[in-house]
Amino acid sequence: MTERVHQCPYCELRFGYANDLKDHVIHDHPDHAEAFLTVEPHELPH
Repeated sequence: MTERVHQCPYCELRFGYANDLKDHVIHDHPDHAEAFLTVEPHELPH
């Protein structure tokens, strides 16, 4: 099975789950959070 890695577009962190990336951006990059609030997890960058 291939692991899907979701790279944060604003820093070097990577996450195994899209929801974890979304939570990270909302909490750690609040200036960019608005763009992530309206995106479905499957639409997040890999």
